[in-house]
Amino acid sequence: LLVAGLILAVASGFMYNLHCDVDPTGSQSESAIRDLGIRYEKKVPADCHNGTMEWSYPFGHLFLYFPNPHASTEAICLQDWALGNTYNVTDITDGRNNRLTNITRDSWRFTAVSTSSELVLKFDAPNVMYYTSGFVYKVIRHK
Repeated sequence: LLVAGLILAVASGFMYNLHCDVDPTGSQSESAIRDLGIRYEKKVPADCHNGTMEWSYPFGHLFLYFPNPHASTEAICLQDWALGNTYNVTDITDGRNNRLTNITRDSWRFTAVSTSSELVLKFDAPNVMYYTSGFVYKVIRHK
């Protein structure tokens, strides 16, 4: 039974890249109050090219940082996982202010490509608090 549990745990780690799954809950920054809301900041590990962002009881604003240590030409792709269409999502890399619209489960939405050392997405939580919500993300490197 112990061996079966170990095999299941290892297999689920390969099926779900837990290292690359981001949960902003409890990551409130010291400058918590901003725009009458809470500001969360999370950095996706540099070796992650796909994963999820699951936010339990979303409130305020999440700034999600995607490191690009080699300044490659990259873009971030998002797909709705659960109630993701209730967020305002904005690509703010390099001072941009490009809103990503119509994020659904049926299609991916892409940021503009960038060679910045860090790509940044801002998620504004919905006005109604939900139990959980989130997105699937991919980092696309262009050649």
